Amino acid sequence: MPAPKPRRRAARSATDRRRAPDQAAPGLGRSAAWWIAGVAFALRVAHVLFLRENPWFSHPIIDAATYDAAARSIAAGHGHPDAVFWQPPGYAYFLGLLHALGAGAPLAVRLAQAALGAATALLTARLGAL
Repeated sequence: MPAPKPRRRAARSATDRRRAPDQAAPGLGRSAAWWIAGVAFALRVAHVLFLRENPWFSHPIIDAATYDAAARSIAAGHGHPDAVFWQPPGYAYFLGLLHALGAGAPLAVRLAQAALGAATALLTARLGAL
């Protein structure tokens, strides 16, 4: 009895390789995205609440102090205090916006940072699922 011949795959055309319109694209599902964002945010909030006992939570030092001083200057309408930026100015303007909106308290700032961190985790998961 002769051995069976191996089957050859037919070359697929470009139209065959495209997904059908009703076929879902591979990626992150909606419920998985909510779970990732929720867990990431919950962990960050737990960390922020744990840090509230630290004396530097309300009294920033070193880089945090310079960013806070620049943000207060921006929120007061005086602009950024440095003529030459030795730190990236975008974060100071973000903090200045929070101060101008009245959310410049240390807890509010850290919760905003937690939300941005959770969004980063979600975007990273979505990118990895492509």
